[in-house]
This record gives sequence, C-alpha cells and structure tokens, in this order.
Amino acid sequence: MAKALIIADLHADMWADRGQDPLAGHDLSDLDLLLIAGDLSNKGHIQWRYALERLSAHIDLDKVHVGPGNHDYYGGRIDREDKLRDAAEAAGAHFMQKTELIREGARFLYCTLWTDMRLGGLTPEFNRMRAESKMNDHRAIRVEAQGYRRMSALHSSGVHADHKAWLEERLATPFSGE
Repeated sequence: MAKALIIADLHADMWADRGQDPLAGHDLSDLDLLLIAGDLSNKGHIQWRYALERLSAHIDLDKVHVGPGNHDYYGGRIDREDKLRDAAEAAGAHFMQKTELIREGARFLYCTLWTDMRLGGLTPEFNRMRAESKMNDHRAIRVEAQGYRRMSALHSSGVHADHKAWLEERLATPFSGE
C-alpha cells in the first residue's frame, strides 16, 4: 500500500502570516501521497499558489492532491472550481473534487460534501436560515451563476446532495482493496 498522509485544515496562509511553517520538523520525503482534505487556505484561488510553493520545501508537489474545504472558497465562487483546479495545477499539484484516487490497492474518495441541513433535529428550513445568519460561508462565498450573489444555504444544500449522491455511488461500487 502507498504511504499516504491525509491532512486537513492546514490554513497555511495563517501560518505564513506569522512567519511559521506548520510542517517544520516533519519529514514528508518518504510519502507516496499527501492528500490535503480541505482548508489549505482562505481564498484558495489566490492563496493556493503560495501555500503550495511553501509546501514544496517538504514534498514533491506531484505527490500532493488538494481538495477544497469551505475556507478555500472564501473570496471566490463555489461554481468556479476551475480557478482552484488551475491554482493547484499551476503549482504542480493535483486537484480533487468528487475524485476517486487509487494507489497500490488503496482507494481514496474525496468531495467537499458541505453541510446536511437535515441534521440536528430541526427543520431544514430553520437550519438553512440559521446557517445563513451565523456561518461566514454565506457571507464569504459567491455563486457566479446567480449574479455573484452570496451563496445561500439552499445552494450549499444542493451541492451537499450532489456530493453525497456521488459518494454513495462510489461506496456502493465494489472495490477489492482498502
């Protein structure tokens, strides 16, 4: 099996603002695969370039696969993932979204998934209303196809449903490895 490390919520831009490296002292050179499962930075369409450049001091970026989390969309548009893909690929890394990656008998599945507004014992309508009033996501992320409007909780619920259906379909597909 490939030697893989999965990390999330690195927020490399915040470390860089402090002049620190969160991976200092960690040897990543023997990894076959580094999966960054969301929140590499705020404003990923701008900051991924710099975050991945700093990460390249630790690992060959061809081994790095980056999937967006909610913060990676901040200052950007949820329906323009091509900007995140371009930022990852320009740096020499790989982009993941609704991605199945198979390495040496191990299958890795990635999607952002977003929030299931049906959770918590309250109505989805109440949860969406509350999310829009409390969560930064709904102030910091836009939807280009809707005239650059703020991402509504109804929109993120639609993305959640799409990603969940993809994940369920992939999990239902037989796989003989790990």
